[in-house]
Amino acid sequence: MSHYDQAKKDMEEVRTTLADAVARIRANDNYSAEGKRREIARVTLTAREAANALKTDHANTRAQRRSQLQRELFGSPSDASSIILLRDSQDRAAALKDPEQADAMMQRAIQSGDTYLAKAVAQVSINHGWNDPVRALAHHDPDTGELINELAELPEGPRTVGTDKLVFRVPNASELGDADDEGLARMAGTYSNQEKQQAARVLREYSHTGNVGV
Repeated sequence: MSHYDQAKKDMEEVRTTLADAVARIRANDNYSAEGKRREIARVTLTAREAANALKTDHANTRAQRRSQLQRELFGSPSDASSIILLRDSQDRAAALKDPEQADAMMQRAIQSGDTYLAKAVAQVSINHGWNDPVRALAHHDPDTGELINELAELPEGPRTVGTDKLVFRVPNASELGDADDEGLARMAGTYSNQEKQQAARVLREYSHTGNVGV
């Protein structure tokens, strides 16, 4: 299951709810063309606030899970002798220059039953994107391998920013052109807290879950 599957489902709900609200506004003859554009801008801003809240929650969940996995896999042991062994293993793994060296060290660690060295090599390999040593450990120790694979699949870095932006994007209706949030705020005009809550209610009216809005 992709890390983004649930986020995509949540955002599909936001976009569907927004589309329904926009359709209702368009069909309301009590609004002038300018009034319709204002109301569409308002519900779009509300939908974007909901999307931003989802994005923040998604990022926090991802960071918490990453920290949890790193503690489970690479956290320091409690006794002094094991700490010394772990640090020595980490120093040896940190000196690795390429995936071939890492794979060779991983094979030695597996053959000798050196779990500290195996995990240290796996940690360095994940950071460098060296797949073979990680696969070797996963094959030897499926339970540890499952955690390592999950950690390796958690997105991070510059590409994550771009993917987050795409996944949590709320498109503009045609009436809004390519206006950004600042432009939408100008179209929406004076936007009191009461009006903001009203726009959120419009979205919730068309939400299948009732969780969309702010």
